[in-house]
Amino acid sequence: MVASKDELKQQVNVDYQALLTITVHGVQFSLLDPFGLRDGWLSESQGIQKWPSCTYTNISDYLVEHDQRALLSRLVNDYKKGEFQLDA
Repeated sequence: MVASKDELKQQVNVDYQALLTITVHGVQFSLLDPFGLRDGWLSESQGIQKWPSCTYTNISDYLVEHDQRALLSRLVNDYKKGEFQLDA
């Protein structure tokens, strides 16, 4: 049986709400829907100042730890060719 459009929309909503529910030590919590948040946002220029530093070495270490050597190799080649810019 093929689901109707309304049934599909309802299932998408149920799946989305499930993504906003976490369990910690057996207790369920509902997270706020990020698309519904309106207060407390910073502009990009303000917010980026609060980001932790992230160096080329950090990215490389992460890719090695997560077995992404092919991507790391491509990034290294791009970096060597000057196609990968790092902000000072």
